[in-house]
Amino acid sequence: SSPPIWSISTPADLDTVVPLKFALAQANLHNLDPYLLDIFDPSSPNYGYHWSPSEVAEKFKPAQASLDAVRNWLLEEGIPPHRIELVRGGNAVQLNATVEEAERILEVEYHVYHNRDSGNTHVRYHDWYHLPDHVSNHVDYVWPPPLLNTPVTINIPLHHRKRSNQVLQLGRASGPTRGTVLVGFILLRKSF
Repeated sequence: SSPPIWSISTPADLDTVVPLKFALAQANLHNLDPYLLDIFDPSSPNYGYHWSPSEVAEKFKPAQASLDAVRNWLLEEGIPPHRIELVRGGNAVQLNATVEEAERILEVEYHVYHNRDSGNTHVRYHDWYHLPDHVSNHVDYVWPPPLLNTPVTINIPLHHRKRSNQVLQLGRASGPTRGTVLVGFILLRKSF
């Protein structure tokens, strides 16, 4: 089937609340090749040993510096501390932000998109987001992305920047973060 056809209807209501999730940069990815070679080398004492999911999570857990950089930046941007949450497992920071806040911190413009086939509307930004240099190295990606591949359905009147109390639910990030595919090799334990 062909992809849905979206069109921009209007700028998004500044008070609409949208989810934002900042996937923190994974640590130790520069060691991934040596880790893998170590378990595949017959002369290694670790030959054939595969890490458990919890060992993988611990080995590649984002550094505290990444969490601190993103959290401090959001605080500097005026986001209250009680709205900034660490995702379980410590690999992302999430919050619900107004469109006005999200536009300011990501340097994007949110619009209401209309699907001509289904009639659904979605609030999204259509350009790539921007992160400050001191934050960008600490973030693998921002969810939701600008490409409308994980839209959140809402029902709001199509009007120009009128105030609303519409809230969108924070969803799960889609797509792998850097290194996820290769790290998958390590997930199975040695079975002999």
